[in-house]
Amino acid sequence: MTGLRMPKSATAAATTCILALAALLVLGGCGAGPLSPMDEPTRAVGDVEVWKSRTGTTTHTLVAIETDSIRYEVAESGCTYTRPRDGISPWTAWENCRRIPDGTQTVTLTAGHIWPLEIGRTWRYRRVGLDTSENRWDEEVLCKVTKQDRVQKATGFYRVFYTVCRSKTEQRVLYISPDLGRSIRIWYTRLDRSAPPEKRDLVHFTPGK
Repeated sequence: MTGLRMPKSATAAATTCILALAALLVLGGCGAGPLSPMDEPTRAVGDVEVWKSRTGTTTHTLVAIETDSIRYEVAESGCTYTRPRDGISPWTAWENCRRIPDGTQTVTLTAGHIWPLEIGRTWRYRRVGLDTSENRWDEEVLCKVTKQDRVQKATGFYRVFYTVCRSKTEQRVLYISPDLGRSIRIWYTRLDRSAPPEKRDLVHFTPGK
């Protein structure tokens, strides 16, 4: 049986839940009422997340943790990407990721802070980058936890922090589950409508050892 590694704020509530676990499937919903503030979750090398989107299913493994960043490998494509250690901010480097050119960007927090996550929390960051197709960008992004919501999965309902990050070019909506310590659904939209909105759902999670 594989257990969930959870943030401190979710530990007490989690002990009252019965989670149905099967081999490499670790997803379960529990609890009711308003969400408590969410502490930054613990991550470990070997964490595996399986995501499903309109283009298929991909397996993302956490392969390295640095002081300020974490790095993942995607089994199906050989894609590798790095993101800030908070696990919420966007990628800072990526390569071999199929439909998008290789690229890098800096992500700098300019106002507010993320943790503990709670309704009404706001923060702002600046992202500046370049990819191999010579696309360049430099913009401010405002993030806000607007409300508490629920996401239905095959194993039940999950209470989540509904979090919107919006710039002049794009919007990301993150459904962040305190019980699982991570986003379990992501909606990405190009505001110029140059591409259809993309939804990704977390369908499996196996914690590293």
